[in-house]
Amino acid sequence: MGRFEKILINSNGIDKRDSGYYSTPNFISEYLSSELLGLNPFGRKVLDPAVGDEELLKTFFIHGKDIDSFDIIEHGNIQYSNFKKQDFIEYYKDQKKIIIF
Repeated sequence: MGRFEKILINSNGIDKRDSGYYSTPNFISEYLSSELLGLNPFGRKVLDPAVGDEELLKTFFIHGKDIDSFDIIEHGNIQYSNFKKQDFIEYYKDQKKIIIF
């Protein structure tokens, strides 16, 4: 055990232990987003099923992508995506029941 008390409450007042949310550093977010854009530069839509604080979305937003996002907790200021506060797995199951192949 360390000497210092670990801070587990983020800036939005959410306990990381309850949500399982840990932010992605900017340099990693920018790298991942840029690599994905390189794989599919003409793609128009982006889906983030566990959006958190939208760390991965800024690059896509700057490139004019249409972004849908989900999370079980609204973490704060959503500015880059069409956000839905819902468990993505449950949403997917519901949609799968509606769609007839």
